[in-house]
Amino acid sequence: AKPELASRAQTYIKEHYTEKFSLETIAEALFVDRIYLSKTFKEITGETLLSYHNQVRCEQASKLLTDTSLSMEIIGSRVGYATPSHFARIFRSIYHCSPSAYRNTYLESLAEDNPGE
Repeated sequence: AKPELASRAQTYIKEHYTEKFSLETIAEALFVDRIYLSKTFKEITGETLLSYHNQVRCEQASKLLTDTSLSMEIIGSRVGYATPSHFARIFRSIYHCSPSAYRNTYLESLAEDNPGE
């Protein structure tokens, strides 16, 4: 039952990643105690719910960075961060570079893959 609970929590987060993180909200949606959910998730996945939530947000942001020309501020907002600085800080902690550096590296790799275009 614990792996299923962790999986259900992951699914919930993937479906609600743009919303403000709330352990209570996730626990209520899954009909479990918040402390039990938190401990079980960490036990099964090795990471906290908040860490997973930020990872999902940043994965979505990375797609927007490479697939669109939207500003960092808009991308951060679209994936659920209230401020550009918070978005940049979390993104950097996961990808070890700023969102703009991530985009620039991607664009440079495209140019190298398609010389003359």
